[in-house]
Amino acid sequence: MCYELLTENFKIVDFSFALPYTYVLIEGKRGKSLGVAMSLVEDVVDYDVSFKEVSVEEFLKGLESFNIVERCLGFATLNAISQYHMREVENVNVFEEMAVEGVERVAVVGNIKPLVAKLRENFDVVVFERNPKLRCQALSDCFEYELLPKFDAVFVSGTALINGTLRLIIDRAENAMFKVLIGPTAQIHPKLAEGLTHLASMRVVDIDKALTGLKLGSWRIFESACEKYTIKVNYF
Repeated sequence: MCYELLTENFKIVDFSFALPYTYVLIEGKRGKSLGVAMSLVEDVVDYDVSFKEVSVEEFLKGLESFNIVERCLGFATLNAISQYHMREVENVNVFEEMAVEGVERVAVVGNIKPLVAKLRENFDVVVFERNPKLRCQALSDCFEYELLPKFDAVFVSGTALINGTLRLIIDRAENAMFKVLIGPTAQIHPKLAEGLTHLASMRVVDIDKALTGLKLGSWRIFESACEKYTIKVNYF
């Protein structure tokens, strides 16, 4: 379905499998667009790729690869294309919507500490984390299958796209009124967000500054070059 977004002959201007984010910069008739994807270095088996050339079409093959480097470049490319088509969006406040709907129990898949802290101000929150180094007080993701059906809402890190767990999470969170994909990696177009209710991510507004931050491995510089947004999937 992502190929529906290939409305132009996009050119890759810059790219890198970097830390903490892989990035791909594309250019089309209406200008440039930058997409990112979390570099899951803990899952890299071999620092090698099978790409035959540097092109949008070739990098998009990484979406179906089991090579993490290829997948990161694939999703960063997909996100760049998605953002190219999402220059204007209508922001919503998902926390207010959850309160109105009477949400009580919230699951967070991926230990995103600022998000967890904000949610805990008003909701009963359980956090799941795959990476032991980031787990802290969170539960292992091995408990998601059993527990996810018990929540009213679920927030999922965009990295679930890369590690291939998003569909399982969506399916198991069958009783959740809100299914939110969140984080920089969640830059995908709403047309690709089947099963989700909201997307909460970041739009790059200063490409040069964002690239500087990404090349320096600086989250703060990158973040300062972006605008956060939350949209309803059915808005598009």
